[in-house]
Amino acid sequence: MNKMNHEPLKVYVAGSSRERASRAVPIIAALRKQGLVVTHDWTVDMDKHTSAEHSDADVPDEVRRRCSELDANGVRLADFVLLLAPEERGSSGVWVELGMALTQRVPVVVCGAHNRRTIFTSLAHKLCDTDDEGVRYLSWIQEERG
Repeated sequence: MNKMNHEPLKVYVAGSSRERASRAVPIIAALRKQGLVVTHDWTVDMDKHTSAEHSDADVPDEVRRRCSELDANGVRLADFVLLLAPEERGSSGVWVELGMALTQRVPVVVCGAHNRRTIFTSLAHKLCDTDDEGVRYLSWIQEERG
């Protein structure tokens, strides 16, 4: 079958809000450049409602609920979740997204130096030492689907 007839791989990128500029935004751009579809770009909403000085806790309740629903839907619609394991221990949303993906049987690729931070990453489809390795792996999956 011709590659052009296949839908692109759909990916949700899970990561820490604090690391969105340094990790999530460039990885989302790299995935899109490879022709993969990002099911929901949560960095856009977080850029509007949080900053280095203001945490997710400061986001108004109605915005928090809407963002949570969009994120959960992004996980549900994904063929893969690319989880950027946070450098810092304080991030919690990314681990909730891991749990959602695992319970919905969405394969997870966990990237970064802390890819073994929790025992639950042992249930991941693949562990990668770097974010770029995760992008390359998903690009390879996309090619293999062709």
